[in-house]
Amino acid sequence: MKIVGFEQDKRLHLGLVEGDQVIDLQAVDPKIPADLGEVLARSGGDTRDSGRHAADAVLALALGVRKFWREVSLATSGAPVNGPAAAEAADNVLRLKYLGGGHGKGCNNADDAWTLWRRRFHHATFYGFMLCFAATSVATLYHYVLGWSAPYSMTSLPKLLGVSGGISLLAGTAGLFWLNLKRHPLHGDAAQKPMDRGFIALLFFTSLTGLALMLGRQTPALAALLAVHLGAVMALFATLPYGKFAHGVFRTAALLRHTVEKRQPTNLQLGDE
Repeated sequence: MKIVGFEQDKRLHLGLVEGDQVIDLQAVDPKIPADLGEVLARSGGDTRDSGRHAADAVLALALGVRKFWREVSLATSGAPVNGPAAAEAADNVLRLKYLGGGHGKGCNNADDAWTLWRRRFHHATFYGFMLCFAATSVATLYHYVLGWSAPYSMTSLPKLLGVSGGISLLAGTAGLFWLNLKRHPLHGDAAQKPMDRGFIALLFFTSLTGLALMLGRQTPALAALLAVHLGAVMALFATLPYGKFAHGVFRTAALLRHTVEKRQPTNLQLGDE
C-alpha cells in the first residue's frame, strides 16, 4: 500500500494505492491534507507502519519454520535438500496430494464416506490467494519498474489476476466453512474449530471487501468499504503466524523433509536371520 500525490482539476490530491486502484483520499474526507509534505510532517516522516505488520508476520513464520527444520533434522538423517526432493515436495504441495487420502478418494467429513470436496475447496482457496498475491506483485512491478500508475483497466493483468483470485478465494473459503459446519465431531478437534473458522472467515471477508471496494469506489460507500477492507487485511496479517495459515507453511516444510528422507538408504537390517 502506498500514498501518492497527483493533480486533478488543477488541484493537488492524495491517493491511496490499494492493489490496482488509486483511491482519492480527498473524496473520502475533504479534511485530509492534499499536500503530501504536510501529511509526512504530521507523522514525523514515519511511514513504516503500513508494512510493519506484514513484515512481522513473515519474520515470525520464518523463525518458526527455521526452529522446526532444525529440530526435525536432528530427529532424522539431517541430509541436505536436493533438487529431486524439492521438486517432488513442490508437486505434492501444489496438487494437495495428501488431501486425496492416500488413495485418491478424498477425506471423511460428515460421515465415513470419502469426499474430494475438501481438496477442491482447498485448491480454490490456495490458488485464489496466490492469484491475489500475483496481482499485487504485478501492480507493484507496473508502478515501480515500468512507471505505470493505477488504476488499471479491467483487461489489465493486475485486474484479471485480482478479480479471478478474489472470486476463487470467495468460493473456496465459503466451501471450507460449509464443510467445517457439517464435519462429524469425531473427525476433528473441537478446540480447534474457533481458530479454523476464524481464519476461513478472515480470508472470506478480505476477499469480499476487496471486491466490494473495487465495485464501489465511485459511490458514497467508498469510505466505509475502505475502512472495513483495511481492517480485514490488518487482522489477517496480524494473525497469520499464529492461526491456521501457519499450517500450510509448516506442512510444506514437513513434506520437504519427508521427500529428502525417503531418498536416504535404510539402516534396517531385515532378513531371515
